[in-house]
Amino acid sequence: MVTVAELQALRQARLDLLTGKRVVSVQKDGRRIEYTAASLDELNRAINDAESVLGITLRRRRPLGVRL
Repeated sequence: MVTVAELQALRQARLDLLTGKRVVSVQKDGRRIEYTAASLDELNRAINDAESVLGITLRRRRPLGVRL
């Protein structure tokens, strides 16, 4: 079961990825550590799945046309 805290962490990861804050690799003292950056599509899919499990619907309705 997904928790609200996990959903918030997913949203924060997406924001970090979009704003360039995700560190991909770090080199210190001759040692290199690499981190795998999640893809935006995977994050969006995980966020949508978590929202549906939690019953959160944030989808906007399409605009209604006006007829005269």
